Amino acid sequence: MEDVALATFQERLKELRKAQNMKQSELAERLGVSMYTVSVWERGQRRPEYDNLDSLCEIFQVNLGYLLGTSD
Repeated sequence: MEDVALATFQERLKELRKAQNMKQSELAERLGVSMYTVSVWERGQRRPEYDNLDSLCEIFQVNLGYLLGTSD
């Protein structure tokens, strides 16, 4: 059996956002953060605080494990 690597948080975030045809600025507005903050998350330079992680899960209708890349 092949060992398949799970996606990272930044890959999942970008994938989920693009799947909904959402711009970084739109996601930022929904979360009440700057577009720069979303960009930093997607580049893997920082991770969001828990309240933003929770909001991201609600927006994209996924669980936290999936969003963080610890589960499929």
